[in-house]
Amino acid sequence: TTSLPCARIAAADTGHHPVRGNTEVTEIPAGGGQPVVRPGGPTPGSTAVAGGGGDYLSNEIAYRNTLLRDA
Repeated sequence: TTSLPCARIAAADTGHHPVRGNTEVTEIPAGGGQPVVRPGGPTPGSTAVAGGGGDYLSNEIAYRNTLLRDA
């Protein structure tokens, strides 16, 4: 969870680089089993296998800074 105004951030005009919320994760549910893809983020007690930065604003900032630096 985050206290950031996610809807406002996603709706902001950011030019050529739109903000996209990516909450999809691949996890092993609590108690084990096969990996499962969940579009709405991890479930309590699960073990992450793969996923994006989700609600971490620092990941978005790092991506944009790297993009600008490399350009």
